[in-house]
Amino acid sequence: MADILFIALAFFAITGAIAMLVYKSPMFSALGLLITMLSVAGMFALLNATLLFMVQIIVYAGAIMALILFILMFLNIKEEDLPKEPKQFLLIGRGAILMIPLNLFVLKAVSNLPS
Repeated sequence: MADILFIALAFFAITGAIAMLVYKSPMFSALGLLITMLSVAGMFALLNATLLFMVQIIVYAGAIMALILFILMFLNIKEEDLPKEPKQFLLIGRGAILMIPLNLFVLKAVSNLPS
């Protein structure tokens, strides 16, 4: 049961992080960040790390997100005021391609560790 819950929380964390990068609206990006923070808090709860779970909820998902949302609302950023950006999907793809050698190096290093 814990494995299924972990997979669901990991899926929500990754989906929230991707949503934070893809959405053009700063408010939707902030909500994607909030979903990611709450999912990470759930993972801390699965690890029985109560202090980290509460800090993640109170400090990050509560105070920091309230500050970010307050600043975004205070600035009143409109769509036409945002700079033109290249396609995010191309940037995400390039980043994934650049991470492949690092992932292969880490997997090779982990497989060579003595048991």
